[in-house]
Amino acid sequence: MCGGLFFGTSLDEQPAVIQSNGGRSSKHPWGLLRFPCTPAVFQLIREEPHRFPPEHTSYPDANPSGDSHPHPVEIRLPHWTIEHDWDLRNWLFRWGAGIRIEQPTSLRTLQLQQAQEVVALYGSSGPANEQGLK
Repeated sequence: MCGGLFFGTSLDEQPAVIQSNGGRSSKHPWGLLRFPCTPAVFQLIREEPHRFPPEHTSYPDANPSGDSHPHPVEIRLPHWTIEHDWDLRNWLFRWGAGIRIEQPTSLRTLQLQQAQEVVALYGSSGPANEQGLK
């Protein structure tokens, strides 16, 4: 499907990504990743056109004026990629506060949890801790 993305561990589900189900009653393989982003991050994501297949990527109309993250991005990926792909998570989380994950909520929760862990790691840094010193 695209370079570097996890294709899961179920050989039964993988063919559904390549072709239609052909009458089989397997779980629908697609999930939706949706995140609005800041203008700066949106520009960088748009400059990376081959990260995801163009037919699986969309840029819906901008969010209402005044939203700090006005540019939504939607990417249709196999559910196992969204749920388990380390590379996808690294790509998403590298944008930091430049994206706001809306779907799936499990990734939004993970992003929030990681951000809270980083804040806790540094604690309430006063002047003596600005350089990472205690």
